[in-house]
Amino acid sequence: MQPEYKIYGGLTKTPKDKRDLVFGQVFKLPKIEELPREFSIGETEILDQQDTDFCSAYATCGASAFQENETLHPIWSFAVSKMISGDLYSWGQNLRDALKVHQKYGAISLKSYEYSLEPKFRDIKNFPEILFSEAVQYKKQSYFRVDSESVFDDIKLALWANRNEKRAVIVGVLWRTNWLDAPNGIIPKLITTDNGFGHAFIITGWKEIAGESYLIAQ
Repeated sequence: MQPEYKIYGGLTKTPKDKRDLVFGQVFKLPKIEELPREFSIGETEILDQQDTDFCSAYATCGASAFQENETLHPIWSFAVSKMISGDLYSWGQNLRDALKVHQKYGAISLKSYEYSLEPKFRDIKNFPEILFSEAVQYKKQSYFRVDSESVFDDIKLALWANRNEKRAVIVGVLWRTNWLDAPNGIIPKLITTDNGFGHAFIITGWKEIAGESYLIAQ
């Protein structure tokens, strides 16, 4: 019997792995003082995951879309990530396995196959196998971790260093429900008592509001 899904968010904790490449240790970063006051790589089409646990795939496909100039199919990508992690019916996905989809297999265009949020499509067996051949054109070479004690600045530095390639930063947070109604879309600094839930999205730049720098989340 197929389990019933009542999902919010969809991001699980990424296990630590010393083999992960850290961006700031591989590439020379500019100095934070050299960055402009505001910057953005732009926007890609935003798709609604509704009440699924597919957010990791929506985030990775959204980030890849900047480079491919194509809206990619997050449902197919999520199904492939479940094939990689081998936990088809467990809740959500971690960012590493979501990123491995794009490195190992690639992605498919949203135009390539029907877009449906039916639970059966979390299983890659419900997609035509030939889609793996099409996905190769969107394969990525690698991914990097962007984090340190100054993760806010590190995200800005990584975005700026990769601005010509339009590389977004994929992040995961404990999302608070009251952030959905944040005035003017500005998430408050103070964390509420709400426990939150794991959610993935992308950072596309930063802007200045009332003299203070904020990251732009898509």
